[in-house]
Amino acid sequence: MSIENTNNTNNNLFKKNILSISHLDMDGYGCQIVLRKFYGEFQKMNTTYGNIKKYIGILDEILTRTFYDIVYITDLSFSKEELKELYIVANKYKDTMFYYIDHHIVDIDYKRLITNNFKLIITNKASATKLVYKYLSKKYNIKDKELETFIDYINAYDIWLKDKEPNNFKIGFFLNEIFWNKGKNYFWSSYKDNFKIKNSDKDYYKSIIEQKNKLFQKLEKSKRIMKFDDRIFLIYLDKHQSFITIDYPNYLVYIIIKSNGRGSIRFNEKLENYNFMNTLKNKLLDLEYIGEAGGHELAMGCHIKKPTPKLLVDLGKFLVKEIDILLENKGL
Repeated sequence: MSIENTNNTNNNLFKKNILSISHLDMDGYGCQIVLRKFYGEFQKMNTTYGNIKKYIGILDEILTRTFYDIVYITDLSFSKEELKELYIVANKYKDTMFYYIDHHIVDIDYKRLITNNFKLIITNKASATKLVYKYLSKKYNIKDKELETFIDYINAYDIWLKDKEPNNFKIGFFLNEIFWNKGKNYFWSSYKDNFKIKNSDKDYYKSIIEQKNKLFQKLEKSKRIMKFDDRIFLIYLDKHQSFITIDYPNYLVYIIIKSNGRGSIRFNEKLENYNFMNTLKNKLLDLEYIGEAGGHELAMGCHIKKPTPKLLVDLGKFLVKEIDILLENKGL
C-alpha cells in the first residue's frame, strides 16, 4: 500500500488537504481525474473490493497522524458492515469531511448514517465518476464541457449503456481497453488537462483488436467460447483482454472468466430492473472459494481466492446454471 501524490498544481482554486480512496478500475480512476480537475494536488490510493476492510483500517491509522480537510471514498461497493465501520471512523475525526460516493446500492438506511461530517451520495443511475462530477460541479458552480464528454464515455461503459448510448459506449469501451492494456499510470497521466481522444491511442487500439480477433479464432477452435442459445455467452481467457462482448451479438448475459480467477458478468439492458446482480452476489459469496463479489445493475464481478483450472471451470458451470434459473423464472 502506498499513498500517491497527484503532483498537479495547475488548479489552486481550492486549497484543501484531500485524501481520495477509490476503486482500481477505470471508473475508480475517473473519480480521481475529476477530483484532480477541481482540486489540483491531493493524495490518492486505489484498491479492490476485497481489500475494503483493510483500507478502512489504513484510513483510520493515517488520520491519527495526518490531518485531511476532506476524505473522498468512491466506487468501492462497501457492504452494510463496511459502511458502518467507515461511519465509526468518520465519527472519530469530526474536523474532517467524509464523502462516500458510489453507484453500488447497499441494503441500509443511509439517512441514519449521515452526520455533519459524513455524507453519502449513492444511486445506481450513473457511474461513480459521473456522480462525483455532478456533485462537485454543483457545489462549486463550475462546468467543463470537454470533461463532461469524457465522463459520458466512462459512464456509458461502466453502467453498460450499450444500446441506450451506443456512441458513448463504443468510446468508453475503447478507453477501457487503453486503461487496462496501456496501464493505469498511462491513463492517469495521459488524461489530465486534455480530455480529447489521442490519435496514438487510436492506433494502439487497432493493434489490440487485431490481437483479440486472432485470440477469438483460437478460442472458438478450442471450445473455450460457449454459447447457450441466444441467452448466455461464456468465454474463458488466459489473460486480461478487457471486456470483449461488444464483438458479439446481443446475448442476454455475458460471462468472462480469466485464468487469474477474475470473473465478469454483463447483463443486457433488457434485464434492467430485474436485480439479478444482488441475487448472484449473495449466491457467489456463499461459495467457499469466492473471495469477493459485487457490482451494479448491469455489470458485476467476482474473484476466486486461489484459482485453479478446476475452480475456473466450476465457476463457469455455477454461473451458467444460476443465471439460467434466473432467466427461466422471468420467462426469458
